[in-house]
Amino acid sequence: MKSTWTIIGVGNVPGSFKWYQTLFGQPATLPADDYFGQVLDSDGTVLICLHEWGAHAHPSLMSPDQEAPGNGLLLFFRVDDFDLSEMAIFQQLLFSNGFFFFDLYGTSQGG
Repeated sequence: MKSTWTIIGVGNVPGSFKWYQTLFGQPATLPADDYFGQVLDSDGTVLICLHEWGAHAHPSLMSPDQEAPGNGLLLFFRVDDFDLSEMAIFQQLLFSNGFFFFDLYGTSQGG
């Protein structure tokens, strides 16, 4: 499995969640938490993720008042066959752009 999740910072996750569900024509449901929600397609595909500003220490999701490139957006990549030996290449690439966040989930967590 390979997928990307676009995660955007919002001030009101439940309200924004409802708006995006309407935009994508999805039935109304509640987000998983007050600080995070995934709008899903009928087949379970993640269409967009909403993350409350400042809810965690994600540098690009701390405040909507920052005016830095990439503020308010996280791209989250899920792959089931990631080779850790390639990690140095990704780190060089991402650190060269000024920021990097890496969170490795164990293979026991489902996608």
